[in-house]
Amino acid sequence: MPIATATVTQIVSGSPQAIYDVIIDYEKAHPAILPKPQFASLEVEKGGQGDGTELKLTMKVFGSEQVFYQVVTIPEPGRVVVETNKETGLATTFIIDPTSDPNQAKVTITTDYEVRSGFGGFIEKQMAQSFLSRLYKKELQLLEQYLDPELV
Repeated sequence: MPIATATVTQIVSGSPQAIYDVIIDYEKAHPAILPKPQFASLEVEKGGQGDGTELKLTMKVFGSEQVFYQVVTIPEPGRVVVETNKETGLATTFIIDPTSDPNQAKVTITTDYEVRSGFGGFIEKQMAQSFLSRLYKKELQLLEQYLDPELV
């Protein structure tokens, strides 16, 4: 199956370290920034803090519930976090880059996903990119609110 990619990049208020700490905390902080109802649940199956964490992620996508089993790796501590699907090998990557302002960071979320070939795959790709873009923009907004509750 062909692979498609959805990417969102946004400036987030918060230090790069604080943002990184939220993303790698799969026990408390990361579940709090996942948009509901699309992210129905995140269960830690092993670990819970960063590298080696194993997750069961339940999502509601286009009217159906899907379960993903993910493993977390940290290829660049403090900057890059990767959640890789155990079944497909496809990944969601979080990249945190500093800006000139120490209280902000550029955060990128990128997901690779499979689509069918042909015209049906083209439509599927467009729908998934739109869905994931909206979802990740909301996740980054929730991340910012988690770091600064006054933004709510």
